[in-house]
Amino acid sequence: MATYRIISPNSWMQTLNCLLGYLTMRLLLVKAISHLTAVDSKHSKISIIHSVYMVIETSLIKLDEAVDEGLKLSAGSKVLLPTGDEAEIYGFIAIDDDILSINVDTPPLGECQVFSNRVIFFLEKHLLRFPIFKSVCKTTADRYGVYLLYVPKLCHLPSEWHRKYYKESMRKEKPHPQVWQIEGIRIEENVAYYYPEESDLYFESNSKLEGIGSGFVVVTRRISPLSGDIKYEIFDSHSVVVER
Repeated sequence: MATYRIISPNSWMQTLNCLLGYLTMRLLLVKAISHLTAVDSKHSKISIIHSVYMVIETSLIKLDEAVDEGLKLSAGSKVLLPTGDEAEIYGFIAIDDDILSINVDTPPLGECQVFSNRVIFFLEKHLLRFPIFKSVCKTTADRYGVYLLYVPKLCHLPSEWHRKYYKESMRKEKPHPQVWQIEGIRIEENVAYYYPEESDLYFESNSKLEGIGSGFVVVTRRISPLSGDIKYEIFDSHSVVVER
């Protein structure tokens, strides 16, 4: 009689991490070896091995670390997924990266439904939509106009009135007269501005919509090896790597 062993979630994660490390190592070893053809024959084996590990160490970087280092990430870039599969970045979703938050400001990780510039999913019979941005980087300005500015944490403010003030000011050029009551927002010369925190990130889209968030998840696109269909997936920013 066949027996089955239940593998804990932690074991699955360890297995996936090991697989990712193995595949990444093989991919970069091939790349490194191609560089070694130009290495002078007088070089020792130690120097060659050092060159290989230098390439491995410096070629790939996690998405969140890349942004922390000041890089701008854009849609279309090739990435390596936690599964070891290659994919391209379709876009980014701005989130409020607060571990104490109980609000839903991002769709579930994994395979997702994409409609043009939105990710959608159902939660308790409610349709939730999240804008997809084409790039993400550190904020570069002291202030950003609230009109057409998507800020996840402002969508979930404790006060229902404050949420109303923000959403109305976001959708209309003329801000709600009480929107200044929200922390981080000021009205100057009849224009509402949001002043981001130093660690906030800035998001651009293919339209006039902009975004400010403290974190992000990435939407990737690849061809399914089984069906041949396009597959969209959402991953944490720290679980996907990109070449520098």
